[in-house]
Amino acid sequence: MPRQSRDVGARLTPPVAWVRGALRDVVDLAWPSNCLGCGAWGPSWCATCDAGLCREAFTVRAHHAPELDVAVAAAFDGPLREAITAFKDRGRSDGLDVLVRLARRSLARALTDATLEDAALGARPSAGAGPLVLVPIPSRAAAYRERGRFPLGELCDAVCRGTSLLSGRSLLRHRDRGVADQARLTLAERRRNVEGAFRIEPRTAERLVRAGARVVLFDDVVTSGATLAAAHATLQRAGVRVIAVAALAATPHEPNARSAG
Repeated sequence: MPRQSRDVGARLTPPVAWVRGALRDVVDLAWPSNCLGCGAWGPSWCATCDAGLCREAFTVRAHHAPELDVAVAAAFDGPLREAITAFKDRGRSDGLDVLVRLARRSLARALTDATLEDAALGARPSAGAGPLVLVPIPSRAAAYRERGRFPLGELCDAVCRGTSLLSGRSLLRHRDRGVADQARLTLAERRRNVEGAFRIEPRTAERLVRAGARVVLFDDVVTSGATLAAAHATLQRAGVRVIAVAALAATPHEPNARSAG
């Protein structure tokens, strides 16, 4: 059975990143926080920004992943865009709670679409079923070095805490080759950029298959769907069963969104 574990790269966090994190902690203690979404002084996520979020998750089929139903909690714009960016790139860990809430909302939708019980997000696993493993899209090596951390892995760990889900944050890896930042590429360039970009160790895949694991693939933002499609293909080729795909948010220009009903 897959074990819930921290990303092995966490042991190699650059000293500079540690210093930056310590300085952020000092600043947080010395000055009150502001809302990640709108910047207003007060709680890290204000009632106004929260009211602007979708109340229900919905499903999209992205341009480069038309075969995948991706459950998402909201559109990637406005305050939520600011909150996700602050958590990933500015180390605002105080935004974790709202992101966990949204991630669990999208996962509940993904598991419903996969004809599983919503109770899978409860503390007890379904009887007779293989483990549910939440596998995040891994960071590029350059992004990890720059941030000194794996934000999506941290989010997955927090989402799984207190549920029957297992965090598979270190199961899928980026290959050691140049992969550009997807945000800077056109839709046409995105798929070519991530083709063959991911790998899973054969022994890891074998353990998942033997355990009857049911994998839920997870990303923060869906744009073209190229990254999710490439990761999904890697797991399938290894014989790993992917039963659902989810993300925090989808870019608002994505044309193939379906209703929450």
